[in-house]
Amino acid sequence: MYGDSIFNFSLRNMIKQHKTKKAFVTMGLNEYKTNLEYGIINTSKTGKVLRWEEKPEIKANVNMGCYIMEPNVFDLIPKNKPYGMDDVIKSAMSKKKLVTGFITKNGFTDIGNKESYKQTRQNYIAKFRKKA
Repeated sequence: MYGDSIFNFSLRNMIKQHKTKKAFVTMGLNEYKTNLEYGIINTSKTGKVLRWEEKPEIKANVNMGCYIMEPNVFDLIPKNKPYGMDDVIKSAMSKKKLVTGFITKNGFTDIGNKESYKQTRQNYIAKFRKKA
């Protein structure tokens, strides 16, 4: 798990899925939605405007930084060399190892910058004051 996130999902269910699918690596993924600030214009190769979509919603699964891995994943990591998790995952996929995703909605909060940390802290304080 990455240290700059707060997780809100069932790790037991993620482990269960990993075992059921007999995966080599299971990545925690979160469904992320955002609206673009601009209209998207699709064109043909000749430049003819085909479609205009004003400020569309974009939806994608993003990496939460939580993984379930089989022990021999260490065989993919070179010694004495910087090697990120993206490198590990890409290496596993290139070796035809089964990499699966465990998808959540609102399963994590990134607190990796001051603004998101402060906002999350305020949200938790407000939440726990209501319960007290």
